Amino acid sequence: MAQSLIERGYQIALFGSANDRSACDDILQGLTEDARQYCANLAGSTSLEQAVVLIAACHAVVSNDSGLMHVAAALHRPLVALYGPSSPDFTPPLSHQAEVIRLITGYHRVRKGDAEQGYHQSLIDIQPERVLSVLDKYLISEGSLIPGADA
Repeated sequence: MAQSLIERGYQIALFGSANDRSACDDILQGLTEDARQYCANLAGSTSLEQAVVLIAACHAVVSNDSGLMHVAAALHRPLVALYGPSSPDFTPPLSHQAEVIRLITGYHRVRKGDAEQGYHQSLIDIQPERVLSVLDKYLISEGSLIPGADA
């Protein structure tokens, strides 16, 4: 998904805690060498205040159910909110510019073993193409953000 957005002229900022740094590094490594310069792994390297300022500058945000998702909603940034075992019925993004993607219904308790393995399977199963199709509703083409990407 990041590669596709970069090819369309967008820059990517990856946010999260220090625990998310490895997953964000995996995203960076999945990009072509040329595309990596347009993707910044900020996981674990920003304060909450810095993250809020940076999110406010984003054209759109894709996030799992997290504190930063709620920050993006509060800042009225176009938002695609990804839910796994947690339910948007209890903690929805409070914004008219947010759309939720969730593959399962109801509330699911996360077992200790699930948490040790990383992300819940219901999040992993969300396909990038689906996220992009929702995100495209929010991204208004204003020309490329990267020199030469329109060519």
